[in-house]
Amino acid sequence: MSSRLDFDEMFSSFVSGGEGSAIKDIYNIIPSLSPEQIQVINTLSYYADKWNLSETKAFIDSYLNSVKVNKSLGFIKSNQVKSLLKAYTQDELIRGVKVNSTINQNS
Repeated sequence: MSSRLDFDEMFSSFVSGGEGSAIKDIYNIIPSLSPEQIQVINTLSYYADKWNLSETKAFIDSYLNSVKVNKSLGFIKSNQVKSLLKAYTQDELIRGVKVNSTINQNS
């Protein structure tokens, strides 16, 4: 009786451990708005609620929906993204792990 590790299965379960895939999870972490945009949206929302401005509320909702699906990927060049990917894939934990390709079989 031999016990074999199915690396494909292990990798697919590791990658799909989040909401869907590693790429999707990382994409969801990327911020949609800058701090300045958040401040403007919060101010607009306050006055839209205070004076019941339905057109402004609709504009804010439409804008936020557009921004969520069109995230800026300009920061990908930074080392922060590399650190995020390393942390997400646990690169530091698996570095130096050697896989023994011999299979012990007892006959």
